[in-house]
Amino acid sequence: MKRNSVRFKPDEGTYALIDTDADTKEFDPNLPVLVFSEAHKGVGIIALTTPKLQVGDPLKIQVGNLPVLKAEVRWREQVDPQVIKVGIMFLE
Repeated sequence: MKRNSVRFKPDEGTYALIDTDADTKEFDPNLPVLVFSEAHKGVGIIALTTPKLQVGDPLKIQVGNLPVLKAEVRWREQVDPQVIKVGIMFLE
């Protein structure tokens, strides 16, 4: 798959907060994650293995000091039994 935007390495320790309940207006994060890749249209994150964050899942995300954005899980890779990498695309 060809990427449409340039990826760059985030500052060390950059994290994001995810609210997996995309149906509410309020932002109530229930999943903290580390950011390993940033782009204009999304982020790559690392998280502990969870049944959440499946491909196609809608969510709300706040990356660092940026505003909360609506987003969607685009891909998911199991790194080992405890860790996943997930690609998230911003929808706004």
